Amino acid sequence: RYFDGRMKFIHIIRDGRDVTLSRHPDRKDDWWVGPDRWVEDVRAGLSHADDPNVLTIYYEKLVRDYEPTMQEVCDFIDEPFTDSLRQWHEHSTVRSSNAWHTGLRELSDRSVEKWRKLENKSRVKEFEKNREAMQLLGELGYPL
Repeated sequence: RYFDGRMKFIHIIRDGRDVTLSRHPDRKDDWWVGPDRWVEDVRAGLSHADDPNVLTIYYEKLVRDYEPTMQEVCDFIDEPFTDSLRQWHEHSTVRSSNAWHTGLRELSDRSVEKWRKLENKSRVKEFEKNREAMQLLGELGYPL
């Protein structure tokens, strides 16, 4: 109401199994997000999916098909898709973060489907025990 409908929101969804594999940047022995939180956060965003001021995109599509996905985002926010956005990593003023394991680098899909790796099997099994999380993965079209 405050912005009188002039706000645009971009809801980015990522496979919950990969989300729940992320470690907390300040507490390396802790997980950043659990399955319940992933479900809660994604469902909260999806509850606004029919709102014309909300665009839902998938993380996997963003990192694998950056230009068409960013063109969709730019169209949604009524901004041009500029060369600065195409080469964002060369123009970014944010070069590091405590949530990154390395400094700024170009987009990559190397963190997509980490859940399939053998070393992540026990954490993924925890996720898979959550019926609601597995149901939501299916609703979103992720492979089960």
